[in-house]
Amino acid sequence: MVRVHADCRGGRSLRGRLPYNLPMTGHPEEPSESHFVLDRRAARQLDAAAIERLGMPGILLMEHAAIGIARVVDQMRVEAGLDAVTIVCGTGNNGGDGWAVARLLANQNIKVRVVNTGSARTGSDAAINEGIAQRMGVPISDATSLIQEKTTPLMSRKSAPWPDLASTVVVDAIFGIGLDRPLVEGEIRELIDFINRRAGIVVSVDVPSGLDADTGRPLGACIRADVTTTMAAPKLGMSNPDSVAWTGRIEVIDIGTPPDLLIEFGVATQSPLIEDDVRDAGPSAT
Repeated sequence: MVRVHADCRGGRSLRGRLPYNLPMTGHPEEPSESHFVLDRRAARQLDAAAIERLGMPGILLMEHAAIGIARVVDQMRVEAGLDAVTIVCGTGNNGGDGWAVARLLANQNIKVRVVNTGSARTGSDAAINEGIAQRMGVPISDATSLIQEKTTPLMSRKSAPWPDLASTVVVDAIFGIGLDRPLVEGEIRELIDFINRRAGIVVSVDVPSGLDADTGRPLGACIRADVTTTMAAPKLGMSNPDSVAWTGRIEVIDIGTPPDLLIEFGVATQSPLIEDDVRDAGPSAT
């Protein structure tokens, strides 16, 4: 568990620090200065082991992730003096995290809406959370509507204009660690470029959409986040010093998996970007 921090998006500086702490967990045989990171394959193996070996349902891991993400998002919203949150959801598990975060924030009477890039696969954990948010009446629009806000303000179901992106915390839940193809054209690239131009504060889920989780390099268009909430451990690409221009500060989210799985699948590193001052915003934080 680690925290990597750099408040570098657009030269802005975020106020304050998040008050969630978790002592570093590690194998007794590992030197104390070592930290664990996960590459794309290892992150999938860790999830699979939790689900198949330990019997932890995938939707349970998603809920743990969402609780931690929601705490970070709300903390940043309060610090910035903003009233609303815009969550941009993809069609996979990254988007499923976003849908769950929308529900949790709505339950706290926080003004939240979802911008949907497409429907989640039927029967998936993401689809379950999407359906719950829909039945709760969380305001939902599509990506085209968001981009059109540069000329026409989006109207909510109650016909009240939604705040401009610069006046909300934007949660990037479009793509996660699975993305391995360049984003060079199409609506998603336009959406990412629009968020980078217009958003005031951006929180990415696991990795900024468009960033290669293994190399820390952008795959064409890439979200520039103020904070990246990454699951279980930082991703291998985050040890690339250049990645901080895209990730901003890293907040590690406890998804409820035992430390032994991180030791089994993680890679020990002594990157100079990695500090012992761990920030965790998982469900156990108070």
